[in-house]
Amino acid sequence: MRGDRLKKRLSLVVVGAAPPAEEEYRRQNGGGSMHNLSNLRHTSGFSVSPTPHKQGSRREPQYLSDEGIVRVYIRGRPVTLCVPSHLRNTYTAATPAPPPPAKLELDWVYGYRGRDCRNNLQQLPTGELVYFCAAVAVLYSLEDQVQRHYLGHTDDIKCLAVHPNRMIVATGQTAGNNRPDTRPHIRIWDS
Repeated sequence: MRGDRLKKRLSLVVVGAAPPAEEEYRRQNGGGSMHNLSNLRHTSGFSVSPTPHKQGSRREPQYLSDEGIVRVYIRGRPVTLCVPSHLRNTYTAATPAPPPPAKLELDWVYGYRGRDCRNNLQQLPTGELVYFCAAVAVLYSLEDQVQRHYLGHTDDIKCLAVHPNRMIVATGQTAGNNRPDTRPHIRIWDS
């Protein structure tokens, strides 16, 4: 019975070129955002799917000064960003903005990788517990309720060992999924 309903729904979907009204909308709005396209779907009843781009094709950011928005393309899909009102007169898409003066600093790590790793929690002679979560090794003081962090890894930590002197720690990370040149490796550091 469920399969029949699914077949019925699938038979209602029309595959092919976009209807003329949708093509006109895309042409006028430069492709639009997914939010705008989904609004079109709800108001006109047309099925909307993003237009695929060739791999390696690169589109430059567009600044629409009268609307105060920048349209950038990430993996071929348009993303619309609003320019702050105090920058609208001086903003250009060709000149990259400088990074902000503030730097992020890790304050607290929530979580613990215990689902797929074993022997991943050790106690140091200082009373601190050492464990890991993502790419961060955490040294947690139970007495003071504070954390220190070792941030030398670039990908997920999967193993941890403490030297018999209880002051040297070794942590091993996985190979990067999105970077083929990274390899798994071990970092040895003083706690």
